[in-house]
Amino acid sequence: MIDYEKCKRSAEYILSRSKLRPATAIILGSGLGALTKELSEGVKIPYGEIEALGCGTTNGAHEGALYIGKLDGVEVALFSGRFHYYEQYGFDKAGSMVGVMKLMGIERMIVTNAAGAVNPEFKIGDFVIIKDHIKFFTESPVRGNVDSEFGERFFDLSDIYSSKLRAVAKECGKEVGEELKEGVYFFMPGPQYETPAEIRAIRILGGDLVGMSTVPEVITAGYCKLKVLGISCVTNMAAGVTENKINDAEVVEVTGRSGTRFSALIKKIVKEIDKDAV
Repeated sequence: MIDYEKCKRSAEYILSRSKLRPATAIILGSGLGALTKELSEGVKIPYGEIEALGCGTTNGAHEGALYIGKLDGVEVALFSGRFHYYEQYGFDKAGSMVGVMKLMGIERMIVTNAAGAVNPEFKIGDFVIIKDHIKFFTESPVRGNVDSEFGERFFDLSDIYSSKLRAVAKECGKEVGEELKEGVYFFMPGPQYETPAEIRAIRILGGDLVGMSTVPEVITAGYCKLKVLGISCVTNMAAGVTENKINDAEVVEVTGRSGTRFSALIKKIVKEIDKDAV
């Protein structure tokens, strides 16, 4: 269950560290932390200083710090690192990050990740807009929460990946030379990569991408009534789609190579959604 009072204290602490009041937060996925170097007027707050967050443990790919600053003049909060179920965190840990966002005054969340391609039409290095997700794993980040200052216990997710934000992102992609595809993200708890048989099942069920993150934060965003844009960087073809085996070094290497393109895309998107208050 997400602790409202703990999130409130955390939000108050964060706001005391910066005069900026961003409306957009970005969760940076594996290997995509280079965007933090693009900030001006920035302040860095390690997760260990934020009561509701603490520290993540993913090796190297996730820094574990919040940055507040300006990205091409637009005020943003960058969460460099996230909390995964496979690290022995409950889903409420990832949910607490979004609870803190809500109480900071954040209105929209851009969530990014590294993902495996289930759809054979995707290729390594593609950026894919998430249009929906599938989660059969039973736990929920808001299990146990009742109607509260965050939101209502029962809430709709039919447009959680905002159609308006997706449309803006597609136009921004064209302007920076990126052909953004769309796909359904299938959540798996990890940490092991999926078997070829699991990938075949995911494809039959309608999944285009597979990964071990993102969905807990997105569900909580629905609970907190935040608008969401999700973008995956395809780092590998999922098991059985090709004969190649999957390894974590490949994931980090691909996202590292994609960093410049990713930064250009995100900066364009952030500027457009801020200008139009989408």
